[in-house]
Amino acid sequence: SVKVKVQGVLLSQVNRDSDCRELTLDRIRDSKQIADAATCVILLYRPEAYGKNYQSERFRDVDPTGTALINVAKRRNGPCCQFICGFDSSRTHFYPLDTLPRICNSSTSSPLRL
Repeated sequence: SVKVKVQGVLLSQVNRDSDCRELTLDRIRDSKQIADAATCVILLYRPEAYGKNYQSERFRDVDPTGTALINVAKRRNGPCCQFICGFDSSRTHFYPLDTLPRICNSSTSSPLRL
């Protein structure tokens, strides 16, 4: 059996502007040191908490209600990626989505594309 040691650091010291609250590595204070030392950096963004929509072109038409953007901004031993997952705020629970809820037409959802 293989044993894996996982260490994590939760950061909340971020620089945000009022127009775009989506997190990036640049917005984490002292991000250069964090990015250099970390094996993996994962950023979570819930625009619903700010009354906003997703800003990036890829997710601009996704309804932010009950969703979260997971951004693997750095991954030393693999590729970086971004994806939308479901978020239940009453239980602070993230879960996978089979389809993305779209803003344009609430009765139609598109298949999840990673």
